[in-house]
Amino acid sequence: MKIHFTKKEYRLLLDMLYIADWVMHSHQLISERGHKEHEALYDKIKSYYREMEAEDIIEYSKETDSYYETREYEEKTLEEFITPYDEDIFWEELVDRLAKRDVFRKIGIEKYNKMELIERIKTMSEAAEQYENEFEEHGLDRVKIMGKDVVVSTS
Repeated sequence: MKIHFTKKEYRLLLDMLYIADWVMHSHQLISERGHKEHEALYDKIKSYYREMEAEDIIEYSKETDSYYETREYEEKTLEEFITPYDEDIFWEELVDRLAKRDVFRKIGIEKYNKMELIERIKTMSEAAEQYENEFEEHGLDRVKIMGKDVVVSTS
């Protein structure tokens, strides 16, 4: 099987693979990385960078016999895709986890698990709404660590 890409499609594919690689590996040291098959495929795709006139995106190191994203490309991709994603997911996760904590403390996990799906969604949404409003208006300015618990003061 052969797949033909235009130069524009190749660049889009590199974007997608870079983002996927970031998700899989950004939290790990190089020595800890798994997913060797994924990395090998990504390297194979990167190896066509000259043929696809993508020297502004990929560079080759003879010293390591490896392909790397250029610094400019990394910065652009971080700014365009990864930083906005990280920002959004941070707030979503914070709200979701605080809401879940509050609901479980208030009614208990067993009672929550016995609720109908729509009731669980409504309960979590109501608990999350207070945090969404708080963080939208004040960010983290009013978050305080008290002992081992995170407390959001809304006063």
